[in-house]
Amino acid sequence: MPLEAKGDLTAFAGFPERHGKKIQSTNPLERITREIKRRTDVVQVFAAHPLTQDGRMRAEIGDRAWPRGGGMRGRTIGLGAACGMAVLEVTCLSDHRRFTAPHPGPVYALWLQRVGGFLHRVEGRECYVDRMGGVMLREGQDRQVAHPTGDMDLGTELRLPEELAMRLPVGHFMMTREFDRAHRNVLVACRRGIDDFELADRLYALLRLVPGVPGNLRGGAADRQRRHAVSHAAQALAADGLALGLDALAERVGYSPHHLSRVFRSVTGMTLTAYRNELRVRAVLEDLHAGETSLLVLAARYGFADQAHLTRVMRRHRDATPSEMRRLSRP
Repeated sequence: MPLEAKGDLTAFAGFPERHGKKIQSTNPLERITREIKRRTDVVQVFAAHPLTQDGRMRAEIGDRAWPRGGGMRGRTIGLGAACGMAVLEVTCLSDHRRFTAPHPGPVYALWLQRVGGFLHRVEGRECYVDRMGGVMLREGQDRQVAHPTGDMDLGTELRLPEELAMRLPVGHFMMTREFDRAHRNVLVACRRGIDDFELADRLYALLRLVPGVPGNLRGGAADRQRRHAVSHAAQALAADGLALGLDALAERVGYSPHHLSRVFRSVTGMTLTAYRNELRVRAVLEDLHAGETSLLVLAARYGFADQAHLTRVMRRHRDATPSEMRRLSRP
């Protein structure tokens, strides 16, 4: 039998040499080694290292001080680079609750929060960034960061060339469901492996979904007070694992539940319930991607009534069940 199958088993030897690298190995160790090599070939880690002409940078991965200023520490993994853009997965390991010293931003980048939250101050303007938000950063802007809840942060940083970054509105913005879905699809595609053409096409499509920054630079004292209340509410939700009730949340902020609901919707365009559910959905998606398999555990972790409640909310927000989303996120 083995002798009869010899021709089929060795047929690959007759393939043109240019196709040799495209044959997929079934050896898990070889596949892991190839994936590590692919990532380290593309990775660009620290902000002080500029992109080269082909969009790649020297690879330096590890737990060490970033040259970003403020004594911040973290890890960065490069997922891909194309057309002067780079996709980085950044984990911030600093837990300082007070603002860092002002330091100029070293790159043009779009920051998309995935886990945790932080206070961000740019040239005196302050906002709280959680899983619902992103920030457009420009080179040379004085910025400060604080972690009032002391949580670890994980996010995606899209490094952009200056001419492209200058077309985008600067400051904090809310990531819509469509934007979040496109963002996660980019991450999954990078991990599965895509060519530069497809990556660039996906990134340009993602950037077209960046919304404007409503009222970020305008408004008087009353407007600033409302935005401060919304920022405080977002921090309270993050600090209590998204399980805080509306009455307790309003008490933290110093508003009545009715007034907080009205102010929150006027500032964000979303109800508190929709905002909280979207936060929980994104938290569940991130945990599923990280390898969590128990929906019962996830339901309890993020304050859902039960597994069925989690499934209903996920279907309402993503048109898919948690099990279907888990399959889509597999590399």
